Amino acid sequence: MFVVIWKFEVNENLQQEFEELYGQGGKWVELFKKNDDYLKTELIKDVDLPDIYLTIDYWESQNLYKKFLNENKVEFEIIDKEGEGLTKSEVKIGWFEN
Repeated sequence: MFVVIWKFEVNENLQQEFEELYGQGGKWVELFKKNDDYLKTELIKDVDLPDIYLTIDYWESQNLYKKFLNENKVEFEIIDKEGEGLTKSEVKIGWFEN
């Protein structure tokens, strides 16, 4: 299994919009679900700092994730730009395998 983790600092008063974009019914998950190699996404919120979130995306393998990114680059970038308006920062925590 391959896991991608991102940390976001969300702009004040935009948490609901952020959760709608990156959560289970959001555009990110809907884009990922188009690929059979996608497993799931978890959106988690810091309990002490309510503007801090992590997204944890689970894929079958790193190679399949990279293939997905290449094949869906335009749609991925469109959604990414939409998310930029909701956040102060976006930091890649890392890509992990088990």
